Amino acid sequence: MRHGEAEDFAEGGDAQRALTQRGHGMAQRAGRLMRTLRWDPTIAVSSPFVRARQTLQGALEAAESPLAMETESRLVPGAPATSAVASLIERAAVESADVRMLAVGHNPCVTGMLTHLVRGDERMAFAVSTGDLAHLSVDLREGTAVVISYIPARVLEAQEQ
Repeated sequence: MRHGEAEDFAEGGDAQRALTQRGHGMAQRAGRLMRTLRWDPTIAVSSPFVRARQTLQGALEAAESPLAMETESRLVPGAPATSAVASLIERAAVESADVRMLAVGHNPCVTGMLTHLVRGDERMAFAVSTGDLAHLSVDLREGTAVVISYIPARVLEAQEQ
């Protein structure tokens, strides 16, 4: 998932930017969807940036998940996608066979991660907006994925109106 909408500026720089009210709503809608669809994560990982941590926390709360949040420094905006994917796959590989991860990061890293994981299908193109949620099935050995669903935040917002 890409973090929800954030404020334009924060004292302390980009890493300190917090979610807007709309951004909190994006996180909550994503969490409610996950609860409805029974996408029960077994691992919850976020970029250390404030807006990503707030997004993950809001989604976990709305999903009624008891998970504690972990942070991953390779999910930040300028991180190479291949490094972020490798880190998440490494985390997942030490879990049980039925690992389900919810990870929240930033662009361009999130878009790069999706492109990297779904690299076998050149027709796939991603323009990941804030609050968008991608549901993937990842082959941990191959480091590839199949997109099960992609839910833009604007679609979830439109359903509430």
